[in-house]
Amino acid sequence: MALVALALLVRRSLAARIVAVLVVVFTVASIGPVVRFDGAETTIDGPWAYIPDDLPLVEMMMPTRLALVVVAAVGVLLALAWDALARTAPTDAAPAGAGAAGRSRRWLRPVGYAALALAVLPLIPRPLPAERIDPPPHFITSGGWRPYVPAGRTLVPVPIPSNVHGLPTLRWSALTRHEFPIPGGYFIGPNPDGEGVFGAPNRPTSTLIYSTMDAGTLPPLTEENRRQAAEDLRHWNASVVVLGAHPREAVLRELMTALLGPPQRVDDVWLWDVR
Repeated sequence: MALVALALLVRRSLAARIVAVLVVVFTVASIGPVVRFDGAETTIDGPWAYIPDDLPLVEMMMPTRLALVVVAAVGVLLALAWDALARTAPTDAAPAGAGAAGRSRRWLRPVGYAALALAVLPLIPRPLPAERIDPPPHFITSGGWRPYVPAGRTLVPVPIPSNVHGLPTLRWSALTRHEFPIPGGYFIGPNPDGEGVFGAPNRPTSTLIYSTMDAGTLPPLTEENRRQAAEDLRHWNASVVVLGAHPREAVLRELMTALLGPPQRVDDVWLWDVR
């Protein structure tokens, strides 16, 4: 419908020509650094492959979001088409003897309005798709953590909260209105070198936890791993390390026990008091 509207309006409407330029430019820009087809990456470079990764202002831009400009431009285009139909001379104003041209004009408005209505029909509000998430442990929601986390210290959930591996533990803090501080989390901004990053920089212990989760088996551990774990806990101002129910709970408990020693069972979590 947008293409039909553009074809009919582009020659007689400056606004339609501007919209056409916007659609083309932002559609191409939204492709990103690699062309995808049917959800899979191809070997074809996209337009962003030719833009330096460290170019200021755009280095942290997510190209796919530029498609939102295309959505808005198409909306304007459909509005222009509706306006053009509304300004079409009514049937009874057609000169006598118009013949076939008059009859075709008679159907122009209802057909055009119907086509535009069908084009936006999928926008009628529907329930948003949702999926069930596991609630935080009772130890968290009941406030059982309070005696273990004094002011100025953090509760370290396992896995370390992140926007990839640690979304469940990130919710522990979010669903309790951030009553206790946690390390990691969701972050977009500069790293210590001033480079833009997506996600808080991993500490060695975070990386070890994530790789153990992915493999599902306990890796060989060294004294360096244990030393680094202690250093990371100091870096985080850790008070307690907490492991709740998790698909990889068994191997994560083995890992943290190997790094920190035996845990306590408190309520429905495993807890390592590192104060």
